[in-house]
Amino acid sequence: MLTSGIGCTPPAALELASYSDSVAGAGGIGNAWESEIYAKGRQINRWPFSDVVADVTRLTAGLDRSKLAVLELGCGTGNNIWFFLDCGFEVCGIDIAPTAIALASDYVRSFGFSEADLRVGDIAGLPWESDSFDFVVDRGVLSQLTLDDVARTITEVFRVLKPGGRFLSYDLFGWNNSGRQFGVEVSPRSYANFSGGRLFGKSPRTTFFDRELISEMWRPLRVVDLVRHQVVKGEAEDVDEYYTVQAVKD
Repeated sequence: MLTSGIGCTPPAALELASYSDSVAGAGGIGNAWESEIYAKGRQINRWPFSDVVADVTRLTAGLDRSKLAVLELGCGTGNNIWFFLDCGFEVCGIDIAPTAIALASDYVRSFGFSEADLRVGDIAGLPWESDSFDFVVDRGVLSQLTLDDVARTITEVFRVLKPGGRFLSYDLFGWNNSGRQFGVEVSPRSYANFSGGRLFGKSPRTTFFDRELISEMWRPLRVVDLVRHQVVKGEAEDVDEYYTVQAVKD
């Protein structure tokens, strides 16, 4: 295994243009990530996300991982992809930014892997057949989408999951995240143009969730684990709130 020293490179501060109609949809957000982030060498994470490592390892303990298929939504530059390959899974990934997929392909090849199916595309219209995957993983991507695109994506996740398959979603920003107050609401629950706070310069748009919204939007999947994380950093007003969700296709 190549999983010692697991962590993530701290993201660089981003000089993002103001939110406008040009980044209103999933494609527009993809263009922003392509031109403002990946093409400028930012957010080039290299280590797998520790919660993904812990959950996937636990959920597949004792199983033949070579017979299990994993899809990562918004796979970025491949920091989780090489972990999945190292575990022996059949691995697919999708990202809307071409530079991210090119970097991810180069990165996994640097570990000697060549079998990952990495594609440029929209996660709200997945280019795989129904009932293809045992796991679909999202680390922070749904928080970049409008609620309409979140709904479309979850419909697609349900379609491509095998019966009994799991959808693992991480870093869904919570409604009580103190960074929200520094943004401007540009669509229901979605904020942009942050003037300060912990979300300043991190993404073109951030959508905020709560327990009730997640329970409603994750249907027709069955939520089996919904955890609210709340961390107070420094002064009491600086609250980092986010959710992790595990859901099953029955």
